[in-house]
Amino acid sequence: MRKISSMNLAIIIGAVAVIGIAIAAFFMSPQKPAASNVSTGGRIEASETSFDFGRVPNTPSSYHNIKFKNSGSGPLKLTGAYTSCGCTSVIIKLPKEDSPRFEMHNNPTDWSGELKAGEEAMLEIKFDPIAHGIKGQVSRTIMLFSNDPKEPQKEFSFSADVYEVK
Repeated sequence: MRKISSMNLAIIIGAVAVIGIAIAAFFMSPQKPAASNVSTGGRIEASETSFDFGRVPNTPSSYHNIKFKNSGSGPLKLTGAYTSCGCTSVIIKLPKEDSPRFEMHNNPTDWSGELKAGEEAMLEIKFDPIAHGIKGQVSRTIMLFSNDPKEPQKEFSFSADVYEVK
């Protein structure tokens, strides 16, 4: 029978110790649950998030509608909206009610609405280029506030090229 040298014995004992510690650490660490791809809350899924009005005369209002739905598995609570300029406003059209008009300086805080899973709604966006004499290229933003866990502030935007009517 062969003798194991003290150096080889130290290497074997060290390797066994390292393997033992690794196994113990694996079984003692808390295990994370498997990730689920099913949302338990509401989720905003919009038909579009940006659009171009194109060339628009500096006359009263142009409108654009954006459809969106709750693609989550729970209720989507909508708590309001905000626009980046006084020339832009939005109404949230739910299946059973419409919100008040939201603007840059008019944001009712006492309104909320809800979409059940799978329900659809619409943003009615109003752009009024004569609100303060806009001319040329413009870009505006609308923020929709909700309990969507991934996008609690869903952003929509548009552009336009406003020309003067003589």
